[in-house]
Amino acid sequence: MNYKVKTLLILVLLINIPVYSQEFSPGPYGTHYYDTAGPFQLVDINSQVLGDINYDGVTDALDVIWSNRVSTGDLDLTEEQFNMADVNQDSVIDELDVVGTVNRTQFAEFGTWNFEEEWNGEESYIFIHYSPSVNYSTPLWISGEREALLNNSPMNVHYFFLSSRESALEDVTTVMGFYDEILSTMSEELQTHWKKHLHFVPTPVDSLNSWLSEALSGNYALGIDRFQKLKEIGYLGNPNGFTGTYVNYLAHEAHYYNYVWDAITEEEEYYELTVFDSTLYSGGWSPTTSTLVELPDSDFLSSFTRMEIEAHLPCNGYLDSSCDDYDRIGHFYVCQGQCYETIYYPLEEEPCLEAGYSWDSENELCYSIEYLDDVSQEECPEESWNYNQRCHEIARWITPFDRQPTSVTDITPYMAMLSSGGTKMFKFMIGGWPNRILTIKLRLFEGENQDGMRQEFIPMWTGGGFYSGGVPVYNNNHEPIIFSIPEDAVKVEFSTYITGHGWGSDTGNCAEFCNTRHFFSVNGGVYNFDKSHPTAGGNTTCMQTDQIAGGVIPNQWGTWGYGRQGWCPGLDVEPYVVDITEYLIPGEENVMEYEICWASSSNQCYDYWPTITDPGGYLANISMTSFIIISR
Repeated sequence: MNYKVKTLLILVLLINIPVYSQEFSPGPYGTHYYDTAGPFQLVDINSQVLGDINYDGVTDALDVIWSNRVSTGDLDLTEEQFNMADVNQDSVIDELDVVGTVNRTQFAEFGTWNFEEEWNGEESYIFIHYSPSVNYSTPLWISGEREALLNNSPMNVHYFFLSSRESALEDVTTVMGFYDEILSTMSEELQTHWKKHLHFVPTPVDSLNSWLSEALSGNYALGIDRFQKLKEIGYLGNPNGFTGTYVNYLAHEAHYYNYVWDAITEEEEYYELTVFDSTLYSGGWSPTTSTLVELPDSDFLSSFTRMEIEAHLPCNGYLDSSCDDYDRIGHFYVCQGQCYETIYYPLEEEPCLEAGYSWDSENELCYSIEYLDDVSQEECPEESWNYNQRCHEIARWITPFDRQPTSVTDITPYMAMLSSGGTKMFKFMIGGWPNRILTIKLRLFEGENQDGMRQEFIPMWTGGGFYSGGVPVYNNNHEPIIFSIPEDAVKVEFSTYITGHGWGSDTGNCAEFCNTRHFFSVNGGVYNFDKSHPTAGGNTTCMQTDQIAGGVIPNQWGTWGYGRQGWCPGLDVEPYVVDITEYLIPGEENVMEYEICWASSSNQCYDYWPTITDPGGYLANISMTSFIIISR
């Protein structure tokens, strides 16, 4: 699936966008996570052996009869059967192949599986390693959820079963028998499929003549994704109680590999802006990393109608063990900047500070900074422009428990914050102790522009104290907002991020695990809409296949399965966007109102609010940002 990407000049550097290919990568190779997987061959009990024309798992007299009939022109074969009958691989079925088939009935031999020859870029590969000295290895090997593994897996994953013991042949043959019994109950089509995707290696791992011996050492499982990269396998226990080790959870990894491939390998052409490129984000409490990016001018940006954000958040050493143990909120901001002037006062230090001004101790000067709302960047002296002003959130992620996520999110409404072009500051922040290698890119797509260009935005409500006096105080702190819409506006949208956070400070941990309902009203009720989170608190909400296929990185080392209020651990948060154009009056003042209630899973509002139990805990709160987006 090749794709082409146009390039942009950013900070005077030409960014070369890689073209993803499904060809086998020539390396360099390695044995660590995120390294490219090199070639290897494995003896595979399940591989079809040349001469097994009827695919019954053995080369016998019936295959000889078939071979003879083909050589005399009395039997037609499928392409796959022909390849198996062509024992000497000369593209002709003749007497030599009949003799070769006879010989193969007399000698038991296993086939081999060659990674480079089998590679097509459309499949992924997961290795299950039986090594009793490795944690989780034995319970994974004997896990009884084998039928669920096959039923829950995408059809483009291969599973390899390997043992480090001298009894490797017996170990994998036993497991193969379990799967053969399961396959016997399936359709002929599924049996054929899984016979080619289940691989049983009779050779002890430390005897493998490839890099796999080192890569598997000390690991209970290993993955190779569709980018040919080595991937770590996460925690395979149930996050609801941290019990068991389930082989069927390996299917989660395969679904996530497909998500990442589909998200990253965009077929449509786009312009790319690299904001952070493998930037070390060392973390701390509320740390921020920032960078200046030179955007194209407004005329150039006006040709784009859609924007996505691509984010990679691996950890130091590309190891899950280097990641944060908790779920945190990741925020991404773009700052419009603002012009300022410095005003000096003839005051000494003490009266200067008493008056609320600032003191320049180096030059012994009293001064204050006054920001100017009506001066553009072009009009402002360069030394008087503060890039770190008027910063607004345009993307949000929730970090996973000890895993390394990748996501691509549509954030089209926030093109309004880039539309003016020029140099802008971009900022990333996570509150907590993360340790990340930060890569963030913006993708800009051309398209038909029927609704104008998103050029203007109006900040609306932001989050606030969830339990500061309960609902009445929260709602009173979010008063109605009056705003004007220009007469030439062709489309107006309301866009918001709303997620609930905080743990251990209220009854029921409701900030995260209970539903809240957020009501919005336009112009006194001309139009009403609401956003709620009815799946909050569900024990398995975030570990469902559709959630993983939508970007939840699976098998985290924490309570990743529980549904939260507007989010899942290890998932990007999508903006909630509503078109309100027809309910507004262009050229005049309009008003929106907002209020919240605590609600049941069926979205029925309660007339009470959870109470705080520990004011010293992670205080419950609503993390909210919202905007009016105007297209002209």
